[in-house]
Amino acid sequence: MSKKSVLGKGLTALLEDIDEDIIANEISFINLEDIEPHQSQPRKYFNEDKITQLSESIKKHGVLQPIIVSEKSNGKYKIIAGERRYRAAKKAKLEEIPAIIKDNIDEITSFEISLIENLQRENLNPIEEALSYKNLSEAFNYTHEKISKLVGKDRTYITNTIRLLKLADFVQEQLIKGVISTGHAKILVTLSEEKQVEYTKLVIEKKLTVRELEKLVSQGKKQSTKREVTIFPAEVKKLSEKFNTKVDIKMNKKEKGKIVIHFKNKEEFQKLLKDLI
Repeated sequence: MSKKSVLGKGLTALLEDIDEDIIANEISFINLEDIEPHQSQPRKYFNEDKITQLSESIKKHGVLQPIIVSEKSNGKYKIIAGERRYRAAKKAKLEEIPAIIKDNIDEITSFEISLIENLQRENLNPIEEALSYKNLSEAFNYTHEKISKLVGKDRTYITNTIRLLKLADFVQEQLIKGVISTGHAKILVTLSEEKQVEYTKLVIEKKLTVRELEKLVSQGKKQSTKREVTIFPAEVKKLSEKFNTKVDIKMNKKEKGKIVIHFKNKEEFQKLLKDLI
């Protein structure tokens, strides 16, 4: 099969062609020094212990499945799928690696193949998955509906996964490490960053289940509502009219309080800043 026969085909056809290439043994051996990782590779975090284990296996048995690359204009090859195997092969001090070369693959198709391969192998942590969906949405203008069809997941799953990027850095780190689960994260993302960190530390310390965390957060929200009451209705109205948006003034029994000015998007936020500063 000619390598150029994939031109103009969709992603599904391209993946089928890759399988056919393997069956037809259309595999090249490429010097590792001529290969470069893909900068927009969905996977950002690599477990070094697992890379080492794979490296030891490669020393004994070789690379059993070829990586997939495309050729760049500078004569180098860019990895489309198989960076983990590439890293392990380098660690095993191999000089070359089996690869399937795909010609004329554009950036979006390359990203799609890499994403799907990683998802199928369950190689992505939740934050990497969320970043991949966000990249498709922002860089390539994919709707959540289109992403859901691409990866075979429900649209609400895509939306909720992208929301995980709103987690505080500390919480994201615990999710990446597997210290907390995605179930925990979906509850925490509804809270302020301060509360996210507070509850995450509780989950770790007390080894709370998702159900226990959900109950604790629900109780905390009820107590917070009881402690703080909205006051000064006349002032609330004036401020709302001044800023043309919703404003809350809350005060607790100790007379400590806060003024909350709501905004719908970045443009509204910038406008509020100009009015306030």
